[in-house]
Amino acid sequence: MTPIEQGLRRFLYLGALAVGLGVPAELLLAEHTGSAVQLVPFVLCGLLVAAVGAAWGAPSRGSVRAAAGVAALVGVGAAFGAWEHLEHNFAFAAEIDASMPVSGLVVEALFGASPPLAPGALAVGGALLFAATWRHPSLGAKGADANQRA
Repeated sequence: MTPIEQGLRRFLYLGALAVGLGVPAELLLAEHTGSAVQLVPFVLCGLLVAAVGAAWGAPSRGSVRAAAGVAALVGVGAAFGAWEHLEHNFAFAAEIDASMPVSGLVVEALFGASPPLAPGALAVGGALLFAATWRHPSLGAKGADANQRA
């Protein structure tokens, strides 16, 4: 691996780590702890930080592949969070004004109190971690090819 590749991989790991540590801090400040489903991003961030630590601190075929899996799980969790935010906003708008047309409810869902793009920060962390594992030297030639097809 060239020094440039090492530097880029380090940057990607640091970015994923920053997301994994920063998102929970923001969620705590926003009091995002009212229900069990609101704790999901905390779990995902914990997994993200652990995966970065394993893949960066002790890179092996297993730790790098596990980190790529965690990255995918974080992406799915972020999509779930966006859906939850949209659904919450939609239901709240429908409760406030039951006569509102569906188009109005959709607009309210997009611009409601629960920001639907906020879980995107978590998706960025997953994407950074996945990019850090892309064609990682620990995967070897066979693993690098499999990661490239993913």
